[in-house]
Amino acid sequence: MPMKLYNNDLSPFTTRVRLQIRAKGLENDVQIVPRPDIDLYKAINPTGKVPCLDTGAGFNLPESETICEFIEDSFPEPSLRGHTALGKAKVRLFSRFADLYIMDGLGVLFGQVSANPRDPARVDEGFRKLDEGMRLIETYLSGHLYATEERFTLADCALVPTLFFCSVMPPGFGRTPFEGRAKVKAYYERIIADDMHCARAVQEMGVALQAFMKARAA
Repeated sequence: MPMKLYNNDLSPFTTRVRLQIRAKGLENDVQIVPRPDIDLYKAINPTGKVPCLDTGAGFNLPESETICEFIEDSFPEPSLRGHTALGKAKVRLFSRFADLYIMDGLGVLFGQVSANPRDPARVDEGFRKLDEGMRLIETYLSGHLYATEERFTLADCALVPTLFFCSVMPPGFGRTPFEGRAKVKAYYERIIADDMHCARAVQEMGVALQAFMKARAA
């Protein structure tokens, strides 16, 4: 019985797992399905958040990073982890930066997108947190096409969808994406042109964002 990933194309967390599934060639092993109505979904995943993985073993697994680790353990080849202990730690590090710093800042800014009036202090707080995450990523990026090595890893799965929002959200606040972060900007421009792994996912997020904004404006 194939596993089942409950998905929302706009979510950076479900996109992280979609990138992993496709990079490992697991489309026949892990079915990607839309998240059902929220009341029904909470019976599947009490957190109510996406993604959630129906493991096919009578257990529904929430949380994207946990899901990614489970998939790596279940389907070890090709590995999207590092080759060495240090390499594996570097991969996990980017996931932590994305979740603890950048998404924290983006969460603050999301709350101000439609606020009328906006709270300048909250906007400044969001960008301060966002810039701290960008500073850390700028420091640790490998300078290669991919984040940590010359191959696609879970680090890229975490960074690409997170940086998508870092590219589209600042202009709505009169800010320039990736300002002062040349390595991050160059990495993102290179990686989203990578048709083998990332271009499709970024396109899906863009379409989903347009639909989301249109629905909010209606």
